[in-house]
Amino acid sequence: MRLRVQKWIDHRLGLFLFFWIRPVSLLLGKLLKRNHQLRVDRHIVVMKLLGGGSLFVALPTLLAIRRRYPDKRITLVCTPGVLVYGELTGVFDDYAVIRTSSLWRILSSGISSLTKCFRADCHINFEIHSKMAGLFSLFTCARNRIGFYMQWNAWKHGVTTHALFYNEITPIYVAYEQVIRLLDGVKPSDDEIEEHLRQVHGFESAGESRRKAGQLPRELAIAAFSSELCPEREFSPEEWERLLASSFPEESPKLHVLGGPSDGPKSARLCHRLRQAGYEVEEHTGQLSLRDSVQVLLGCEELLTIDSGLNHIARRLRMRIRSYWGPTHPRRLLAPIAGLEELVYAADVFCSPCVHIIDQPPCLGDNVCMQSQLGRSLEETNRSGWLVHKSYHA
Repeated sequence: MRLRVQKWIDHRLGLFLFFWIRPVSLLLGKLLKRNHQLRVDRHIVVMKLLGGGSLFVALPTLLAIRRRYPDKRITLVCTPGVLVYGELTGVFDDYAVIRTSSLWRILSSGISSLTKCFRADCHINFEIHSKMAGLFSLFTCARNRIGFYMQWNAWKHGVTTHALFYNEITPIYVAYEQVIRLLDGVKPSDDEIEEHLRQVHGFESAGESRRKAGQLPRELAIAAFSSELCPEREFSPEEWERLLASSFPEESPKLHVLGGPSDGPKSARLCHRLRQAGYEVEEHTGQLSLRDSVQVLLGCEELLTIDSGLNHIARRLRMRIRSYWGPTHPRRLLAPIAGLEELVYAADVFCSPCVHIIDQPPCLGDNVCMQSQLGRSLEETNRSGWLVHKSYHA
């Protein structure tokens, strides 16, 4: 099922169900008078359905929970796309996977996931914008249900037992870290997080040694693809060619293109274009597990990436990175990491960021924010953006 349909169902059906179920939840809360003291005896559930890279933005929080409750069961409720990222964190004991290929699969896998999470001690909902995720949290009958609220989704009160304020203009990782304080945990250091990932998966950074030794040709990794949530984050193959030519004008580095199985057609077009431009390209898209993709990444000297899941993983392993941002903003997602070498290019365009602010981007897919980083003047970009914005509302 396409993401746009899922979002429509979440908004329409979720709002309808909340209208009827929230009063019942409030009434039962008054009658049952359950003890909502934050105590974990056996089971914690974490929910993240979209954006696997967000689990690595939240990794300090997740690792703090794991260390606070080392002998408790921690379950991740997720979709198949997020599952591979969850496994890579090395935090979770098991997984409840909600499959979204059809409405029937959503219902059947959702019920199965509910049974795995039923009456957990604590349910932590990292899906800030989803109504159905909030209802799932309620239906688990978890004693404590932690979620985030803003002015427009204050309907979560009465469904969550511990509502944490989320400010959209502040970094998301700051919101996540409220959970650490709520559960009386201790935030791990950047060194501890990197050591955890390397110990769990045996990652080695061969690319760093190549860079220090000055070996030629340079080997670069490219993470060019995003999730379906916002494809406007991506450059076209022609734009990647221009970007490489301007960034490395006097050399022709070897390129490793990485991505998931669903990125195959886009990856084929990108690799074809770069080979035509004279680059040596090794395509790994859809051929490797996420763990093996990260190991290929660490064998390169530098990562060129958009706002991708691989970007957030590479940051935690302190790889050298150049990242390019438009529809999303680095200030909201990139926590400072000591010792990390990264160059962050962000568009200064009036309509950026737009993700989670509006369902239909004002540019209608003509991602002027990303194009502004390739020589398109800000004046031209802003003027184009305003005109598109007006026509969209016409």
